[in-house]
Amino acid sequence: MSALNKRSGQWLIATGILHNAVGVWMGFDVLKKIAWSGFFNAVDPHFDRMAIFWFLFSGFAIMMWGQLLLSMATIPRGFAWSLLALSLVGIVMMPASGFWLVLPQALWMLRQTAEPPQPPRREDAA
Repeated sequence: MSALNKRSGQWLIATGILHNAVGVWMGFDVLKKIAWSGFFNAVDPHFDRMAIFWFLFSGFAIMMWGQLLLSMATIPRGFAWSLLALSLVGIVMMPASGFWLVLPQALWMLRQTAEPPQPPRREDAA
């Protein structure tokens, strides 16, 4: 694993942890309702419960992405582009959100996964 993958993975894990900490803090009352309902089948059809469930679920997914990067030799360029697209769509749809934290991470990954410049080819003289 390269140091760049390690840093990118750690940043994504930290982002997921922060995401879920904010979710628990802002959705604590809703989480209490889920607990009081016994957890099993306690989310649907309540919109507030569905929102906090998916908010926390996505935080864990972000942490898993980070863990995946920690185990990879190189970051797939497509992953970096996808993360950039996800962050840009999120910023457009919800400007006052944490998607701004993902944008620099995606740009960092794109910069690190850029193809190194190739030396000019010499024509073989025969």
